[in-house]
Amino acid sequence: MKKVYIFGSGYNDSFVPTDRLEDVILPGTLKAEIVSNVDGFFESGVALYHEMKAPAFRKYMLYGAPGNGKSMLVRALAADQLRKKRVVVLVASSDKYGPDFSKIQSALEVARENKFPVYSS
Repeated sequence: MKKVYIFGSGYNDSFVPTDRLEDVILPGTLKAEIVSNVDGFFESGVALYHEMKAPAFRKYMLYGAPGNGKSMLVRALAADQLRKKRVVVLVASSDKYGPDFSKIQSALEVARENKFPVYSS
């Protein structure tokens, strides 16, 4: 089973996230809250999707100026979730040509068709 699905610029199929959550600096308890939210989805939220007979997926949208750590956070979360044997979908919704919402649509299709719970960012 392919564990990482990548849509957008900058990555290819051989992408292996190596950033560590310990290296991500965020204000206050924000990092712990994000990790807790992602883990909580897999630990208890997936069951709700299964009850509704819907594919289980969780998505996050990060925004901000270039260089403020969005990509590092996503790579660190991806590495953390892969260690926990969870499927990860990474999406870069824009590139040097601007927004490309077809990438988001493609990622949602993967989440919809995947038989495993999916974390998407």
